[in-house]
Parts: sequence; structure tokens; C-alpha cells
Amino acid sequence: MNERSDDKKANPVHARQELIGAAHRLFLEQGFHGTTMRQLAKESGMALGSLYTHFPSKDDLFSAVFEA
Repeated sequence: MNERSDDKKANPVHARQELIGAAHRLFLEQGFHGTTMRQLAKESGMALGSLYTHFPSKDDLFSAVFEA
């Protein structure tokens, strides 16, 4: 496992913030409908399953971007 993944396991708040930041960037660049959960996972350096642990849906992640 790489250091970036280890950091996220040790600090779920950091992982959540990474996801929100990646979502913000991709939603701005590609729009909501043009962005996939797989792209969000890759951009944040996280496994797709881990992304769903933090945000069960893209709508939930989209809401978190605006709450941040």
C-alpha cells in the first residue's frame, strides 16, 4: 500500500477532505453529470469502495462540496 493510502486510513477526516477537494475540481471542470465516481476515486487516490464508505452517492458528495 502506498503512503497516500496509509494516510487516509489513519485519518478519515483527511480522506473526506481529499474527496471533497477532488469533487470540487472535477465538478467545475466536467460538470456533475460528466464526472463519474470512478474518476473521483482516482483523482483523490482512493479505492472506489472507500469512496462509497464516505459518500454513498454522487449527490451526497456534491452536497458536501457546497457545505465545505
